Amino acid sequence: MSSSIQLTAIAAMLKMVSAQAAAKEAPVNAEGLNQDFYNYLLIICGALVVALVIWRVWLESVKYVRMLTCLNNKTQRYFALPSQGYASFKKHFLYAPIFSKRHNREFQLSAAINVGTLPTRFQLLFLMSYFGTNIAFCIVSVDWHEDFVTVAKQVRNRAGVLAVANMVCSSFHSC
Repeated sequence: MSSSIQLTAIAAMLKMVSAQAAAKEAPVNAEGLNQDFYNYLLIICGALVVALVIWRVWLESVKYVRMLTCLNNKTQRYFALPSQGYASFKKHFLYAPIFSKRHNREFQLSAAINVGTLPTRFQLLFLMSYFGTNIAFCIVSVDWHEDFVTVAKQVRNRAGVLAVANMVCSSFHSC
């Protein structure tokens, strides 16, 4: 699931590096580059949605096959042996807490202030990679040798485009 996202991010970074090499020969078109970053972020979000849909269809298919197998079987021994690899994956990565606490325990600053719940390791990995991608999209191929005003405009424009892309992506995830 995350390998397709990583491959998409690597392809985006390679294209940005090649665009930076071409930028030395021609002036930078900031609007086109911002549009590329926006498109890459939407591709990453789309790949994530597709991966989650495939994951969910797979889980539902396993549940359905299990139900059909157990309907006419008096002993119901088809799923008696658990999958050790999948159980280990769930225990150590998918459902594992970040710290020594359970992941669904509330994180409180004081007795009166509740901040939310702690994410699992998998959720933290996703959040950190998404945050890193946003940072990379903001700073890659910016001509840092320009004056401060030009650099600030480029970073501001990219941050604005990424903010809109993040709002669009988060509206898809909340549905």
